[in-house]
Amino acid sequence: MAKGLLLGRIMTAAKTPIASQVKSTNAVREFLPLCLYFHQTMRFDFVTNAWIHHVTSLNSKNFHFNLFSCKGITLEHVTMTAPDESPNTDGIHMALSSNIIVRDSVISTGDNCLSLGPGGKNIEMTGIACGPGHGISVGSLGGTPDEASVTTVSCSQVQISDVRFRNIRGTSSSSVIININCSPAVPCTGIELRDIDLQYDGSDKEAPSVCANAKGASYGKQNPPSCLKSTLHNI
Repeated sequence: MAKGLLLGRIMTAAKTPIASQVKSTNAVREFLPLCLYFHQTMRFDFVTNAWIHHVTSLNSKNFHFNLFSCKGITLEHVTMTAPDESPNTDGIHMALSSNIIVRDSVISTGDNCLSLGPGGKNIEMTGIACGPGHGISVGSLGGTPDEASVTTVSCSQVQISDVRFRNIRGTSSSSVIININCSPAVPCTGIELRDIDLQYDGSDKEAPSVCANAKGASYGKQNPPSCLKSTLHNI
């Protein structure tokens, strides 16, 4: 496994494609199949105990940083910049990685500031200036059987708002199927639960949904019953 230190570098791509350019590329993919793949600026695979700091990534054509199967990585004082209309220019994407710290950094991209894929564990984020992108996301889950979950993610003083959970179906053996636990200092707002059907297959009599310091609305089917403190909408 690789170990190391990366500091004090500026990495730049020629020009980040915007959404309209990607659509044009799709029209000619039959003739230019390689045009659809835009390279990531920096990728770390199977790296253990690395410290990345005072690095600037400009106009990445895809993810600025991608961590795969890494352990004990710290990124701090890192700046990532891409146009606000550039797709898939996530600041930091990670999967199957644990004990990751991201702090005191600026992420200004056209997509997610941080995206947490399957198998993320013990992820700590603090002191991050995020925007104008899509914020911090946990996504791309459930695409394959027996996929690893994302667990133990902590953020300090983060306002979470306008998050939508839609058309979610499956089973759960957890004693709490849905747990939306937000900070009392900065409660979650604008949470949407729409068409949720999660069957309980555990040993307890029932498994409820639990919300703390979260406000929003529920729509359509809600199994288990919604915990959001708002009116249930049947649309």
